[in-house]
Amino acid sequence: INDAFCNFGSGAFNHCRWTNFDFPGATKYYKAIQGIEGSDFQSIDLCIDNLRLPLNNESVNLIYCSHTLEHLEEDKAIHFLSECLRILKSEGVMRIVVPSTDKDFVHAKITNQNINLNQQVKTSAILSAANHVLDVKNIDEVEIIKDVIDSEFSPKKFYKKSIERGANNKFDSKAPERHITYWDQEKFYTIAKELGFANYLPLYRGSTVADPFRNLEVFDNTETQHSLYGEFIKL
Repeated sequence: INDAFCNFGSGAFNHCRWTNFDFPGATKYYKAIQGIEGSDFQSIDLCIDNLRLPLNNESVNLIYCSHTLEHLEEDKAIHFLSECLRILKSEGVMRIVVPSTDKDFVHAKITNQNINLNQQVKTSAILSAANHVLDVKNIDEVEIIKDVIDSEFSPKKFYKKSIERGANNKFDSKAPERHITYWDQEKFYTIAKELGFANYLPLYRGSTVADPFRNLEVFDNTETQHSLYGEFIKL
């Protein structure tokens, strides 16, 4: 069988047909679920300058990348996607999953509008949504709440305001779990065109153009309650 399948940001993923790549865990828990480096997964840092994936041109059929891009600096993530285009075979598919922070902000907005809820519940919903889109621990909570409301509960606008306030959107190898980049379907569609993918399809959990991804026992099982799904397709 000449098919090749790769998972980048593999975490606890384990399947005999797939080659796993991940950044070495920074905590005992993550190290435990990753398994053995060099056996269960291959170590990789997707945020290094001039990244070149250790795979030949047009050598991979399918790529899976779940809840990884939000941990990468945006320019490094786009370069990584260009590398995935390089290694994909003709008609190859890259499936991406990232947090759907748009959903979080809709929940926070409706919660905030609910006159029958106390302020503590509203504040908690806003802060939860804010911290999901970006690491804002160095920003005062009052300013976070103000920025969310002033952004009209738009995660895209809030992300921009937070960066202007000094939120940390740089990769830190000691805290690789931090969310540092905002993504949405329109952004992925634009990037796909710029990089030269044939198509980008916004999808749902279990919907796909590649049959292996229909297996929900194996794929799309991380934070399904607020995830965004899509696929980059190469000519």
